[in-house]
Amino acid sequence: MRILLLVSLMAMIAPGAALAEWVTITCTFETECYEAEACDGAGFSMDLSAGEAPGEVVMRSAAETISGTGAGHDATSLIWRAETESAAHLLSWGADGAARYSVHLLMGPAMVSYIGSCEAKN
Repeated sequence: MRILLLVSLMAMIAPGAALAEWVTITCTFETECYEAEACDGAGFSMDLSAGEAPGEVVMRSAAETISGTGAGHDATSLIWRAETESAAHLLSWGADGAARYSVHLLMGPAMVSYIGSCEAKN
């Protein structure tokens, strides 16, 4: 029983897990928080779609396109993470539609976090 539970948990967090029925996801963030400053309005959005490699998820926004790794996607939830030369990115999207996106920048260092929602598109 414990082994089955462990295997199930590992499958949930393994890169590319449950990406078989991929659909494009659109996320909109209304709130932006920079470091310890007060949060403010954001008006920032991004689309996430399957990449060419297994488990690859590509994020496209007005600012940039980043390839990362997705886990847990079943058209209602997702964990996406990516690293660039200057930042680490993490997005979580839950079954209730709520989403959180944070960027940890090398320069500074600094952290920006966003609060919003995502939805699957067909």
